[in-house]
Amino acid sequence: MNIEDVNNFRNQIENGELKINKNKTLQSLKFVSELNVRKLVIRHCPNIILDLEDTLTELHIINCKLKYANIKQLKSLELLELSQNTNINIDEISFLTNLKTVDLSDCTLLYVDCLQQLINVQVLILNDNRGIDISGLQNMKQLKELHLADCCLKDIHVLENLPIEELDLSRNVRLNLDPIKHIVSLKILSIWGNQLKDISFMKSLVNLVELDISRNQNVDLTALSQLSNLKSLNICFTGIYDLQILRKLVNLTYLDLSSNNLFDVSELDCLKQLEQINLEGNKIISFKALESNQNFQEFYIHEQLERTPEDIMYLNKLSIIKQSSFCSQTTCIQLFHIRKQYKQNSAKIFNLIEIQHLKQVQFSEQIVVLFSSCVNNDQ
Repeated sequence: MNIEDVNNFRNQIENGELKINKNKTLQSLKFVSELNVRKLVIRHCPNIILDLEDTLTELHIINCKLKYANIKQLKSLELLELSQNTNINIDEISFLTNLKTVDLSDCTLLYVDCLQQLINVQVLILNDNRGIDISGLQNMKQLKELHLADCCLKDIHVLENLPIEELDLSRNVRLNLDPIKHIVSLKILSIWGNQLKDISFMKSLVNLVELDISRNQNVDLTALSQLSNLKSLNICFTGIYDLQILRKLVNLTYLDLSSNNLFDVSELDCLKQLEQINLEGNKIISFKALESNQNFQEFYIHEQLERTPEDIMYLNKLSIIKQSSFCSQTTCIQLFHIRKQYKQNSAKIFNLIEIQHLKQVQFSEQIVVLFSSCVNNDQ
């Protein structure tokens, strides 16, 4: 590589970070050691050779068709990503004992025994390695965050004694999730799309603050009532119809109930901490149960608005908002989404000039109204 090429890369460096994207002619990376780069991100460069020197602390090689990771000399690395390099040989990763974060997603890995020496790793991402054997993770005693989505896993007993706080096991449809009950350190759990019918194994996970169990149709959600520390809950596409099981979840600030064909949300009247709620794809007639909640920052019901014009009236037209049962006067709308068909006369139709705190208007196929809060100004 000539001096001019090196200088071109030098000019692309920002705060010690160099990004190289879609460069089919690039091969050698030796020049990187001359540039005082600490973070290197390379995407879609199919001819590169990993001949790097030990100057990096963070390395991302993404979708570059690598077959062999020549990396054992990179002793200073703390973060390594080799995602989307299918059938790559990662044996040399075992030499990088300073690693704290590793992303090997979508690499067609079948075994991870070479990770056993990486006792300092805290974050491990192995998504989309279908059929992978994870028995090699048993010695990773510092592991806090583990992502194993869409891996066709069959057994997760190896995880029982690990101090995991965040776990993603989504889209592992044949997996027995019962061993999760032993990982009481869990704070964040994602198990969406697993075709679950029962979640009784969750009762012991009292430290959970964030749970995504969406897209598990007709799952029995009774165990949710035991998880009183939850702050974020996604149960869209679950077929839930009785919201009484949510009444004890008084710490919820985020709730996604979209696409459940709900008619009634009166059971949510006790969830006073809610700031964000998604109710799109339901058939709710009245939102009166939510009118006393002054914490709302985001309120999504856009699909429903088209079906029930009266809801459009009291959520979007300021003159009607003043008389609505949801909020007697709302002046706090900051982001306003309007269907494209109303674009020409939007200012007149929706009285936009009267919305004091309006910051942005967007036109789209769907209507979404986001509130900074829902404030009753009638005193």
